[in-house]
Amino acid sequence: MYDFPDVRAATDAWWAGLRRHLGRQGVEAPEALLRRDDLMEQWADPGLVISQTCGYLLTHQLKGDLQPVATPHYAAPGCDGPMYASVILAGRRHDGARLADFAGATAVYSRTYSHAGYNAFRG
Repeated sequence: MYDFPDVRAATDAWWAGLRRHLGRQGVEAPEALLRRDDLMEQWADPGLVISQTCGYLLTHQLKGDLQPVATPHYAAPGCDGPMYASVILAGRRHDGARLADFAGATAVYSRTYSHAGYNAFRG
């Protein structure tokens, strides 16, 4: 879900290490990450070994379908251990400082099932 092109090399390196550790425990995993456009299809795949999703989706739409095994701790601004922050970007011509300042404006979001990328707009 968070396999952005800018960090793809780091994601691939992380996967290589995780795959080695899984293999030592007898878990077979693909050599390379499977990058599907349809994430819902990916999460429904009975051969899924491990993936990442937002917590809201996991506890709502995918509830009972997947088993959580880890929570990432990101070293990025706005993150504190497993906690994160959503960021809303605005054009320079808009001087809003609060979510309410953008009422009636046009918004772009990542996916309707993403808590940080969609539900955060609900305020």
